[in-house]
Amino acid sequence: VKVYFTKAKIVLVTNQQYDIRKSAFLKTLPLVDSVWLSIDGVEKTFEYIRRGAKWKRTLRFLEDLVEAVPEEVRRQKFHIQFTLSSENYFDLPKIYEIRDKYSLSSVRYNLVQEWKGEKLNYHLKYDDKVFESMKLYKDDLMGVGGWQFKDCFWPYEGIFIDAYGDIRH
Repeated sequence: VKVYFTKAKIVLVTNQQYDIRKSAFLKTLPLVDSVWLSIDGVEKTFEYIRRGAKWKRTLRFLEDLVEAVPEEVRRQKFHIQFTLSSENYFDLPKIYEIRDKYSLSSVRYNLVQEWKGEKLNYHLKYDDKVFESMKLYKDDLMGVGGWQFKDCFWPYEGIFIDAYGDIRH
């Protein structure tokens, strides 16, 4: 991608459910601008939200990352991507502890969304307790108020390549 689209920003998103020592992950890092570690909770919450995923694998991934990737690279390129819902908001402080423990760049979080855009988002069951907990981390909340689906850049400027190399719209 960088050969043909020299100004492209490459973001790699991973669920950390594989062994980085046995994959191409480490070899791709020089070509990647940032890595988003998709961590939507800790321990039982993580496994509940990410059906089939194991928290133990995520911890192994992070430990291997510390071993294989210099701290300055982790602090520059690696971000935790946390999708907040009423089922995991209470884990947000623990996510920041993980960022600090593994010397990662940042936490970026967004509210769980209904991607089809044609119906009410039933995921948005937030009460005052949830909103109150988010206030401490308001600077890391991603997204723009008033955003409309017609504003999406992906159909015109973005490309998504999945783990198998398939290009998706």
